[in-house]
Amino acid sequence: MDKNKVEQLIGKLENIQGMKASISAVAGFDGFIDIITRPIASGCSATVKSYYNDISEFASFISQRAGSSSSIELVELSRKIGGNAPIFANALGRLGVFTTCIGAFGYPEQELIFEDISENCNIISVAKPGTCTALEFNDGKIMLASNGEINTMNWEMIVQRAGLDRIRTVFGKSQLIGLFNWSETPMADDIWNGILTDILPFVGKDKRILFDFSDCARRNKNEIFNMLNIVSRFGQKVSTTVSMNENEAIAALEALGILGSGQLEESGEILRQRLSAEHIIWHFSDSTIAFSKDGMHRFGIYKIKYPLLTTGAGDNFNAGLGFGLLSGLSLDDAVITASMTASYYVANGSSPVISELIAFMGNCIPFI
Repeated sequence: MDKNKVEQLIGKLENIQGMKASISAVAGFDGFIDIITRPIASGCSATVKSYYNDISEFASFISQRAGSSSSIELVELSRKIGGNAPIFANALGRLGVFTTCIGAFGYPEQELIFEDISENCNIISVAKPGTCTALEFNDGKIMLASNGEINTMNWEMIVQRAGLDRIRTVFGKSQLIGLFNWSETPMADDIWNGILTDILPFVGKDKRILFDFSDCARRNKNEIFNMLNIVSRFGQKVSTTVSMNENEAIAALEALGILGSGQLEESGEILRQRLSAEHIIWHFSDSTIAFSKDGMHRFGIYKIKYPLLTTGAGDNFNAGLGFGLLSGLSLDDAVITASMTASYYVANGSSPVISELIAFMGNCIPFI
């Protein structure tokens, strides 16, 4: 990460902080209650001696117990709002963007835990939330999810429970549309096609759509291929930005037969064109790579040695990215904002307001 660029970006964010921007966003369509835990390697919850430091250490223990039985105690660290759309909406709201989040937050009554979302967020709930037990490690997390009603949440249900006119009004007022967690939302294709048919033709073309598919490991190549074709249809109508981690990027490249067709820069640009996207953003463990019509740009990241919380880091990255693009920052500056927002979240276990993000970036500069 370029120290000079970070210093210049701090000044730009300070200017943005002093402005009262009338920007808004909408995000959907998942919703979980996250139970954040650490697996105990030795001792018990009353006298913890050590946790599993990384996933490979935990995996080795599990592998050694093959063919027998074992018990692992989890220390519950917190319960919080979960799901890609709610965490994104909360983070974007904390940055000052009024955000409507449509998804599974309790139906017919909203679950109390979702009252913790940013005061800049409005919730429209159409289903009961799933639950997710997140096992936290220093190098990542393992998420054990139970989807519940999310498995049957389709476009017809959303329209029936939220109202088509209401959805059109929300989308019409929003400059940014976030479509998230395709992988864990079985009816996501139906929902996204519904937006293409019933929403976009009625809300104008001055929109930006931000996609994040989430971990595609449970989906086959044909499913991923069909989803990517839907994403391309969006890109032919409005400006789109597709955000992916390394696993998601590889899954997309493989589904389209691009992986191995050339160097990284060539593969990313082919993918961008195939998806009709304005931007493709790859956020990896050690760097972020952005593809646009202007070429490929690679950015280092500010890595947190001892993470406090990793569940939701990608959603905070996307919130920082969306905030930067909505605020008129260049793609480079928006990506750095995204990366630093995620780093703040991992270090502090919460999403920053702008003043906290600026202070964090200033404190990081000597170590960049």
